[in-house]
Amino acid sequence: MPNNTAPELSPYHYDRIARLLDAQTQQVVDELLASGVDLEAPDKEGCTVLMCAVKEGRIGMVKALLQAGANIEARDPDGNTPLMEAIARRDLPMVSALLDEGVNIDARNNNCTALIFATYSGEVAMMRMLHSAGADIDAACATGLTPLLMAAYEGHLDMLNALLEAGANANARAEGGATAMMLAAGKGKVPMLNALVLAGLDIQATADGGVTALMVAAQEGQSAAVGVLLAAGARIDAVDNEGSSALLSAACAQAWACMDILRLHGAKMHAANYVGETPEQTIRAVFKDIDVNAPLPGGLTRLMDAAKNGFWTLMETLIAAGAHVDAVNGEGDTALMFAARGGQWAAMDMLRDQGADMHAPNHDGVTPFAAALQTLEKSGDVGLADNGTAFATVRLLLEQDHWTHMELLFAMVAGIEAIDHRAQTAPQEVCDLAVGTAGSRDPVGADDAGYSNIIAGQEGRHDAPAVAFCGVPAD
Repeated sequence: MPNNTAPELSPYHYDRIARLLDAQTQQVVDELLASGVDLEAPDKEGCTVLMCAVKEGRIGMVKALLQAGANIEARDPDGNTPLMEAIARRDLPMVSALLDEGVNIDARNNNCTALIFATYSGEVAMMRMLHSAGADIDAACATGLTPLLMAAYEGHLDMLNALLEAGANANARAEGGATAMMLAAGKGKVPMLNALVLAGLDIQATADGGVTALMVAAQEGQSAAVGVLLAAGARIDAVDNEGSSALLSAACAQAWACMDILRLHGAKMHAANYVGETPEQTIRAVFKDIDVNAPLPGGLTRLMDAAKNGFWTLMETLIAAGAHVDAVNGEGDTALMFAARGGQWAAMDMLRDQGADMHAPNHDGVTPFAAALQTLEKSGDVGLADNGTAFATVRLLLEQDHWTHMELLFAMVAGIEAIDHRAQTAPQEVCDLAVGTAGSRDPVGADDAGYSNIIAGQEGRHDAPAVAFCGVPAD
């Protein structure tokens, strides 16, 4: 324990400590130590001279102090040991020196061990050094986080892999029963999730309350994590102890991108929990007492903003709540224009189904059709270079109900200035495929059934707004 009596806290004491830390030769160090400096008395910040030497990276001084009897387990006011301080400074040579001097490798501050310190900092070499010296690789902090769980939470992929290689318990649970998969999902750590899936962790595992990793990702609005978990086989129909699904979790969080992805994989808007709450009811309640046509800061309506981001569940909700499809901002841009500029083809399909005009110019004379063609040109997604490519491209677009995207591809290849001329401009076999399925298209319309009719037209579609051909959308 630090000696807090008056003589050690005198100005003379501090002067001798300062001179000791400033010493440049072993002779000066030996002379000062021989003069009777109290090595355990704290400085004005509550640190012993050994802790100060560690903070300054003075390995020679540290060894001299330890030889003179300094306490290697001395604590600072936060309970940290010299070893923890060296780890926090990422001072690998100092850590090695302290280990050589026999430091207690599993000592704790008020919460964590030195190994957890190293994990938090992402210092793989330091973790390996501590583990090789005998540190407990599964020792948990006060909240139940083991080094592996800490690595998952912080997103330190190299650290996670190193811990798994060292034999860390991959199925450890934090407070509340959370797994590494859940911690990574809640933070949206996609590379970490992929590594955990490859390591064979149970993707269906539940924490307290029956919560799964998919539910955690949905509740936190981590759409990329939702996509990874679904691709790895997470059960979309799983419910917690209250009967709530991942889709209801996303609805409660207003996580629109997550809702879109979950619905593409079959999640149902009308599936109720044990008290009768459904995702549909939850998101409709959000706009119950809101003027959905009132402009947001910046002049966009909510529908324009949703179209720009391609959030089609939000768009459905807004349209059902009375959002004006052809409303314009100060530049004369409609929601369809914002969808066109962002290449949000599914959003364009939905707005056109609701009567939005592809050829309505804004104040600069630019139409959504022209803007969409420009977006397509910038993306380099021509896709109809020859008949074989054209046939495969159009078949995929038809299967996914990407009608606007398909029509724009035709228009780009033909160099036309209008849309809906596919029978005159596309290769014959492509036209046959398109025309043969065109009559089966069931446009989504807002009738007296309102929201339910829109939902019925979109449930189970394969055209996530930001998915197209490039995987899972980001928030």
